[in-house]
Amino acid sequence: MSLTLLLCACTKNEVKLSFSLDGVPQETLKLDYYASDKKKGWLVEEFVNVQQGNAQSILRTVNPTLVFLAPSAGSSPTVVFYAERGDEISISGKGTDPLFYKISGNDITDALTAWRLSATKAIAEADADPTKGSAALNKIVADYVKANPENPASTILLLCYYNRRADEPGFEKTRKLLQGDALDPTWSSLAARADMIDDSPIPAKLPASLLLKTPNGCDTLRPGKAPAILYFYRDNAPSRSDDLKALRKLADDYKDSTSRIICDICFEPDSSSHVYKMRGDSLRRAVRAWMPLGSSDSIARTLGVRRTPMLIVADQKGIIRYRGDDMSRASSTFRSLLKP
Repeated sequence: MSLTLLLCACTKNEVKLSFSLDGVPQETLKLDYYASDKKKGWLVEEFVNVQQGNAQSILRTVNPTLVFLAPSAGSSPTVVFYAERGDEISISGKGTDPLFYKISGNDITDALTAWRLSATKAIAEADADPTKGSAALNKIVADYVKANPENPASTILLLCYYNRRADEPGFEKTRKLLQGDALDPTWSSLAARADMIDDSPIPAKLPASLLLKTPNGCDTLRPGKAPAILYFYRDNAPSRSDDLKALRKLADDYKDSTSRIICDICFEPDSSSHVYKMRGDSLRRAVRAWMPLGSSDSIARTLGVRRTPMLIVADQKGIIRYRGDDMSRASSTFRSLLKP
């Protein structure tokens, strides 16, 4: 016991890295990680200068961390490894693309590396075009989680590689497969994913009624009586202008407000700014609602709205047919529900 305590006391608050890269006479690589101790934490951006394929570096941290590796110039798909103080991490491979490097030094990092090297094509395709490539990569992540539900590497892969925006129901379904050690809150905190802390289920159906704040006071929506499209947004969203055009087109094409529900819900806390912008955006024959508490609002939590923009489309029975941030898919789904 005394020897064990002595060895633990001698462990330095650092992670040693060694690089051995073939065909790399000179290259600068970037390492991003969150260093922390019991009292504080800070984001660190570290640069490693590789000369003739070799380099050594030391990362300072007390608590375990996830380290993201990338070239210093240009973009690259996500490459991540796990490290804790006392680890000696080796990074080897050929060329300048970290996606193909072998990174080892602990069981979790070894598992992450094995998975990444088996999925390089899917990772690269999803990085180049998330719209086309995310489905394939999401499936590969989900398959790994199914096969390794108790491995913390499964949680890290889910948080770092699964495109939740592309398939939120799939993300939730895969998350529920996690068991044992993989459910330890440590892993979600390492990945800085606050949305993993909330275990509220994603509903399959809208409530029978929704009481929303509007410029005139309040308005009650009854989704179970007609098809509905709900659009949650913030004013500074890059897609806001195009999304508004799509909602205006829906309102113009389906003028009878008794046969459908079109509602946009603003998450901005400033009511005066919200009302000013709303009056100038020319969206008519739609319910204009305001939710100043944003994703903390009880209705937003009930509906599982944790980010914006978010669209929910439900049929005349209130069953959700689409949820996500793709206005084109939401619009086409909504139109299909209104066809005779």
